[in-house]
Amino acid sequence: MKSIDDLKKIKIEADNPLPKYFQLKSQLIKLIIHGNFNNIERLPSDNEMISALSLSRATVRQAVAELCKEGFLYRKVGKGTYVNHSKIKEQIEHKKKTDLENSVIGLVIPNLNYFFAPVVSSIENICRTSELDLNIRNTDYDYETTRKTVAKMIKNPQIKGIIIRPEKGITLPPDLSIPVVLIDNYLENIKKEYFSYVIANSFAGIHKAYNYLLKKGHQKIAYLHVDEDSFPSKERLRAYNKAAAAYKANNTFICLLDFQENSSENVTVIRSFLEKYAPSAVICMNDLLVYDCLEACRLSSIKVPDDLAIIGYDNADFAARMHPPLTTVEPGKQKIGSHAIKLLLDEIEKKQNGIAIKPQYIELEPELIIRNSA
Repeated sequence: MKSIDDLKKIKIEADNPLPKYFQLKSQLIKLIIHGNFNNIERLPSDNEMISALSLSRATVRQAVAELCKEGFLYRKVGKGTYVNHSKIKEQIEHKKKTDLENSVIGLVIPNLNYFFAPVVSSIENICRTSELDLNIRNTDYDYETTRKTVAKMIKNPQIKGIIIRPEKGITLPPDLSIPVVLIDNYLENIKKEYFSYVIANSFAGIHKAYNYLLKKGHQKIAYLHVDEDSFPSKERLRAYNKAAAAYKANNTFICLLDFQENSSENVTVIRSFLEKYAPSAVICMNDLLVYDCLEACRLSSIKVPDDLAIIGYDNADFAARMHPPLTTVEPGKQKIGSHAIKLLLDEIEKKQNGIAIKPQYIELEPELIIRNSA
């Protein structure tokens, strides 16, 4: 009987100043709330506990009687002692609330642009519901700012956990005092064996866009890429190269750009690229890049989508209002936020209760949002 095996994990210390019944009662509560007893209906009998723990009948009966009095257990005459699961659930919810009362969650992000604003919004909503404060810090993609911000948050006793969009170069020791969940950018030096990640599957997103264009009859599909040193950027470029190679050897058309918002230089480069290679479709690494691509098309009298189909990435809030409305990939921005905060709160609870944390690597599946541009 598995419950008997679990009973044997209870250790009653003879030299402990606390009475034996009290030690037994405390450890039974832990087994009921956090251990395997949470999944059973009937507790082992008094005789089974006496035998398994080598305790007196009086000690066992007093511990069980007090747990019945407090509502954790109840007796059925002639049948045994049962776990009161409704009381346990109530205690768990109360403990979660009191443990996190007056607590703060740290959030370290590069900025509040069209990508991260929905991420932050979903995190804020759950923090508000859980009556938690959210300490948001903007790093502007700067490594040193990120490093100092994270170090300061870790030392703050009110902050119980942190969600971080990590910048290249930052390091985190695996034995941090508080739980950390990383989002969006996977770093090889911060191992997923030690920290949880929530990221979008950028590779799958580009593959979906490319395959959609193939099904629409496009044979010459180009890719406008911003030369960023980030995991999502690299994955999108890798996905395009793989998809293009699988379709037709040496059929890759990549325009590398040094992205700046409303950059006339980018427009010139894109215009030259389109006129030189004349693709029938273009996938842009992000939605902002589409603005420069549309301007290049206007200057070259290229009609979208008649002459050139365009697909963006990120499903920014302005994508549906572009002319024409933009077909784009939704990476799951709000899901990144909601998954990250739920995962962090779960890890905080486990840490407070002495339960081992098993890091998770959550990779969200993107969705192709089809509109008029492709």
